[in-house]
Amino acid sequence: MHANTNSEIYEIASELMLAGADANNIVKHMFKTKTVEQLRLWGRVLNNIKVNKKGTIVSKITTDEFLQTNATPKDLSGVINYLNSVPNCKMSVLLSEDMKGNVQGSMRSGTDDVDVSSLSCQFGGGGHKKAAGFTIPGKIVADEVWRIED
Repeated sequence: MHANTNSEIYEIASELMLAGADANNIVKHMFKTKTVEQLRLWGRVLNNIKVNKKGTIVSKITTDEFLQTNATPKDLSGVINYLNSVPNCKMSVLLSEDMKGNVQGSMRSGTDDVDVSSLSCQFGGGGHKKAAGFTIPGKIVADEVWRIED
């Protein structure tokens, strides 16, 4: 399902299926199986979404939200891809506390002109052009801004 999937990958998948691999079962367990706790956590992620005028989608999850949903940081696996699925999204960022005093950033690019790896490197992280991440010490703090527009 990613850009680096090519005909060679499909040939290998075909060989595995001919050898007895159950593709439907694999897809179900990898992509379509979620616990109630994970769904509740993902609900928080989706509820926390902020979108800026440049097409960047950002969300966050705090330690308190993990505790309230009885979930763990591993339950966030895959949710960044849903954030990045919004039409006209240039990039998405998920900030989450790791319950050890750090903030983890997961980044995805929705277009070829945004390199999230270069952004992630600015925070000591890495990855590749369309998927990257970083970890920095700290915690997420709400900062509400008010302004008056004409």
